[in-house]
Amino acid sequence: MVEALSGRLTLPLGDDAHAWLMEGRRLPLVVSMRGELARDPAAARAWFAGQWETFDELLAEHGALLLRGLPLDGTAAFSELIAHYPPHRGGYAGGATPRDELGRNVYEATRVPAAVDIKLHQEMAYLRHYPAKIAFYCRQRATTDGETIIGDMRAFGRELPERFLDDLAGRGLVYHRNFRDPHTPHGCEKYPWIYHATLVNGFGTDDHDAIEADCRRLGMDVEWQPDGSLSTRLEKAAFADHPRTHERVYFNHILTQIMDGQWLGDTYEAYLDLYDRAGMPRPYHVTYGDGGQIDEADYRAVADGLAKAVVCFPWEDGDVLLVDNVYTAHGRNPYTGSRDVQVALID
Repeated sequence: MVEALSGRLTLPLGDDAHAWLMEGRRLPLVVSMRGELARDPAAARAWFAGQWETFDELLAEHGALLLRGLPLDGTAAFSELIAHYPPHRGGYAGGATPRDELGRNVYEATRVPAAVDIKLHQEMAYLRHYPAKIAFYCRQRATTDGETIIGDMRAFGRELPERFLDDLAGRGLVYHRNFRDPHTPHGCEKYPWIYHATLVNGFGTDDHDAIEADCRRLGMDVEWQPDGSLSTRLEKAAFADHPRTHERVYFNHILTQIMDGQWLGDTYEAYLDLYDRAGMPRPYHVTYGDGGQIDEADYRAVADGLAKAVVCFPWEDGDVLLVDNVYTAHGRNPYTGSRDVQVALID
């Protein structure tokens, strides 16, 4: 445990870094730079590389670290900063939303439209292999709003109904997804709140053999549809054991991969027209492992609990946010103006 002294924390981070907590919060732990660490990129990289064991300890306690004041001037500098740490071995194959790789192990955080509220989730929890940590870099904060929200999944999980947790543990989950043909226009393109990934979005290619090889590696069952789209099925536990502490934590995408009228609002009728009423597979859906549907009351418990778990802080240009991907969920508030937040996936 760290010790609080006069609003700051005594940590083995060196003389030019001081740590503090925002009032009334356990996350993120903020580490502010001064002196050489704020001026010299080489010194900042060396410091960052030497702190990984300390970062692991702090992430296990706080779930997220906000590093403020590092001398970063763009994507290349961020890529160099994180180069000492292993990139996620799976890259972003099978990812749920579109993003381009901007540099070595640096991606767009998301291309989901600015008006859309991205709910709290753990990165790639719908796959069997997922990054242990993620690092966000705020190259340019939005004109208004656009915060990267975070939430404590340990505290959230403790608030869920015991019966629901038992169902999740005993029955597991299945992720049902559909990737549409990139060469065929689709009605979803008119609605920013309805995202239906193409084959290229999900796998970087429309070559069937290459896609099937990726799906086998990811543990997905595949079925090609008459319209050229691909339906996949993946069985997975609803919890994950933390790689450092072995603590069992709620870890799934029930909230973000079950489309709900309260979330989609006026768009929900269009969603039903495009998929259910037309007899077409949904872009994604989650069921229990035995095929049973998640009860509406349990879904609402997840949605309401995650809404209460949200922690929001304003970005500053140059900020780096390290997130433990099991202990801490992340999302994004809607925004206006330009915004450039980038992400690295780390094993």
